[in-house]
Amino acid sequence: MVFEIDPDKPDVPGIARILSGMGIFSLTATVVLMLLSFSRAAWVNEDYALAGAGGAFVLALILIGQAKTLELLALVSARVKSRFAIDQTLLAKAAVSSAPAEPKLPVTKAPSTGRVISIPEQVAREQGLTRNPEPRDFR
Repeated sequence: MVFEIDPDKPDVPGIARILSGMGIFSLTATVVLMLLSFSRAAWVNEDYALAGAGGAFVLALILIGQAKTLELLALVSARVKSRFAIDQTLLAKAAVSSAPAEPKLPVTKAPSTGRVISIPEQVAREQGLTRNPEPRDFR
């Protein structure tokens, strides 16, 4: 079989096993078609048998490659999940062990006044600007 049994790795996904089986079936078809192409049987077209063997081999490579990719994705997913689980456990332990000595007061923010642009009066008059009697809040 294409997959090794390793106790450190998670279970191989079902679709990966199916793809692996189809890849091995395609490799078997490659061998059968190669044997048929060289058999010199009257009912076998050698050109089509060789082309079919090449196509089956390429299909087998694609299927087995996809199966291996899915197997490695399952492994990476398990490692990432365990890494986050370990990180969250360590953060929970750190939060329990380091209780603050005195409560912190909330930080108050000064209200935003917005951006103030100052223009000299002479320049403002030349450009036709007038003074706004009450400022607007653009928040």
